[in-house]
Amino acid sequence: MNDRTSCRPWQGSEYSGRLILGEAHYGVPAEDDDAELTIRVIQDFIDGWRHPFFTKIAQVVTGLPVTQVDHATFWQTVAFHNFVQSSVGRARERPSREQWEEGHRLFPVALRRLEPKPTHILVLGQCVMRNMPPFDAPRPPPISEDDGTTVDDQLGFYRTSPSRLALAMVINHPAAPGFSPRKWHPLVRTFFAH
Repeated sequence: MNDRTSCRPWQGSEYSGRLILGEAHYGVPAEDDDAELTIRVIQDFIDGWRHPFFTKIAQVVTGLPVTQVDHATFWQTVAFHNFVQSSVGRARERPSREQWEEGHRLFPVALRRLEPKPTHILVLGQCVMRNMPPFDAPRPPPISEDDGTTVDDQLGFYRTSPSRLALAMVINHPAAPGFSPRKWHPLVRTFFAH
């Protein structure tokens, strides 16, 4: 594990409060695992490198099919941060207990680094949510979609400054088998509208 304070989150030039929280970087050589890793990965994606995980994130937020997503435009509108602060290894490996604990400790640091402060935190994956700090404020009323889909059991607030809170919601991880951006988009759209 590196001795850095924490990775810097990606923050697009048009970011206005929507933070996407992933799990970890995987398969990164030790020499590339530094505080700028997340920023380099997103910039590489904007510059043309493609990975299904990042494409699905853009689809679930925009609701657009893969052929219509403008990646450069989308990634400028959000912030992105991985909860686990050091590379995990191969894709099927899991973060160690120490890595989860480090992420837990440094999560508030990432929130403080973003300006403006996050208003919404979209958490990618139940495993990430289980390892996050407890919510800082009581859960709001459930968020429901017209089709009856409701999220309320893992919906709450994190403090981003002494006077501000960000609403957080978890969805399935985009790399999970059977993940459907089309299925999750209506709920994500409603979440970001709250």
